Amino acid sequence: RTLLPTLERQRDGLTFLSCRGTRAGLLEAVHETCTGLCGCPQRRGIVLVQDGAVVSCVANRYPKVRAAIASRPSALAPLIRELGVNLLILETGCVSLRQMQAMIDAFLNGKPGLDPLIEAALAGRGTPAATGGGNGCSRGG
Repeated sequence: RTLLPTLERQRDGLTFLSCRGTRAGLLEAVHETCTGLCGCPQRRGIVLVQDGAVVSCVANRYPKVRAAIASRPSALAPLIRELGVNLLILETGCVSLRQMQAMIDAFLNGKPGLDPLIEAALAGRGTPAATGGGNGCSRGG
């Protein structure tokens, strides 16, 4: 209940999803949310769920959706600024209500951007595999 006034006072273009039902219901809701995000680049979404792994994996298969699970407020700014996250996933059992409030405020007030190097990697351009290079990993011995 405490989070709702924050979400209600924010600007249009926000999809808020809190999931407690079945897995099928969750996947259907994620599909609808991601379809909306794909169609409008200004939209953003927030998902509150017990375990964000499934939501993150499913959501990131949609074009133009960049979902991330945030575990602490200090980690959110780089996700927004460098990855252009437009779907914030908060795991309700892992963060306090105060942390959720801070992350929602930061998410709604942040300006999404996408680092050009990360954008190229997401598109499969400029990576060692795409350019015929090595695996990019150093191996100790």
